[in-house]
Amino acid sequence: MTRKVRWGVLGTAGIEPTRIFIHDGSDLSGNGREVKEFAICDQFTIQGDLFSRAILENSVQAIPLEDAVKNMAVIDAIFGSASSARWEPVSDRGLKSQAETGHT
Repeated sequence: MTRKVRWGVLGTAGIEPTRIFIHDGSDLSGNGREVKEFAICDQFTIQGDLFSRAILENSVQAIPLEDAVKNMAVIDAIFGSASSARWEPVSDRGLKSQAETGHT
């Protein structure tokens, strides 16, 4: 069975750590869910620092550019689905792996 992930930000008194509740749906009462909590951080600074380190050290990026392209393909499919009121396929047009492009 597919695991289901749901997240949300709750609170009115400032920034709270993010909690993610993971449950496989086998128990409708919600028992057996796994709760993961992530500390407050500036994820964009962390991503920028990792990108800079990869450039300076000529190493593999922690989050390859192809991930951003794939995310955009999913977002395009979501907008397409909203317009058509149907499931829309996620296009892999133009996506190549790092091995195929020779980039690291």
